[in-house]
Amino acid sequence: MAEKKDWIEGAVKRPGALRKHFGVKGDETIPKGEMRSETAELKAEQKKLEKEGKKLSPGKRRLLKQLNLARVLSDLRSDK
Repeated sequence: MAEKKDWIEGAVKRPGALRKHFGVKGDETIPKGEMRSETAELKAEQKKLEKEGKKLSPGKRRLLKQLNLARVLSDLRSDK
């Protein structure tokens, strides 16, 4: 199966959403420490809610997915 060349463009559904969430201008990078702490908080909340048989709100689930994708993409960039 051939890989799609520009798969990243299709993966990013809401460009700029993380920058807006963190209040970062377009030419600045989002601090990795803030991204890690936000991810850890959301995962802890998710784990707590799963014990109660509940789920994260749709907005928080989306934010967690965006943070995970940003981490993966930054790892890809650092490999070069």
